[in-house]
Order: sequence, then C-alpha cells, then structure tokens
Amino acid sequence: DEFDYDGIDLDWEFPDNPTEAKNFNRLARRFRRDLNLLGQKKERPFLLTMAVNASPGLSKWLDTDVLLETMDFINVMTYDFFGGWSRQAGHHSALFESSQAKGVSTQKAMAYWHQIKGIPKDKLLVGLPLYSRGFAAAKPYDTVNRDASNPYQALAYRELHPLIKDGWACT
Repeated sequence: DEFDYDGIDLDWEFPDNPTEAKNFNRLARRFRRDLNLLGQKKERPFLLTMAVNASPGLSKWLDTDVLLETMDFINVMTYDFFGGWSRQAGHHSALFESSQAKGVSTQKAMAYWHQIKGIPKDKLLVGLPLYSRGFAAAKPYDTVNRDASNPYQALAYRELHPLIKDGWACT
C-alpha cells in the first residue's frame, strides 16, 4: 500500500508436505483477501501471482482449487531441468523433450499444469531463464566429470555474447 505496488508474487519453494500445503493455502487466501480489500480502497485490482516448479513431484502438494481461488497468474519455472545436482549434462530449459531426457521440457511442464493440475491456459505463464548452465562433459547427456576444476558453471545472459564473438556455438 505504501509503495503502491501492483500486487504480490509468492515464491514458496515448495510446499512439500501436507502441513506446509495447509499453511500455504492459509497464506494465499489471506493475501488474496487483503489484496481484494486494498483494491476496494484504492479502486483498482491487485495481483496475486506465484512461481511454481515445473516438476510434478515438487508441485503435487499445491491444491488446484486454492490456486484457482487465489492466483491471478501462475509462473511455471521451466528451467533448471539439469544443473549441479545432475549426474549427466543436459539442456536446463529445453522447449521439447529429447530422446535422452524423457519427460523433461517446457512443453511437458505446461501440459502438466494445464491437463493434470487443471489450471486454465490463460492463468499459466512460462518462466524462462536468462542464464546458461555449463557442464564438464564432452557432449549433451554424457556423465559430468565431477573431478574437473569447474564441473558446473552458470553464466548470465550478458556473459554469453563475448563467447559467441570468440567462436563459441550455441547448441
């Protein structure tokens, strides 16, 4: 209210048991109620949005009815499919699944949230990374050499341009 923001974006990573899910539901309903009251006072709507994981396993505790009741938009984090926790190298934000990474893609994540969780398409937003992930591996889906001096690397988007000018290829 004091800074005249447009709303609140929740990034609770992640309700991962029934107790946390219950507490998340209470918090989301409280924010929705208070934002609606503030909207009446200021005569304009306020948004309540949230970031959710692309993985069905990490999103299973989120209650679709509560999400539909409280959220204006749901931002699906369609990235970090592979990273420092992975034994193999892979695209960390693949648009479509590959033959070597079944079920891991932006397309699969969005289908899960729409078809399985029941969130309407007009409430779903694709979250894209503006950074890269690198792996000490000869080619995609090879095992990462964890003994390398830097087996996992993340670069910001702005750091990629000099590499491309130096002859690196984006694959």
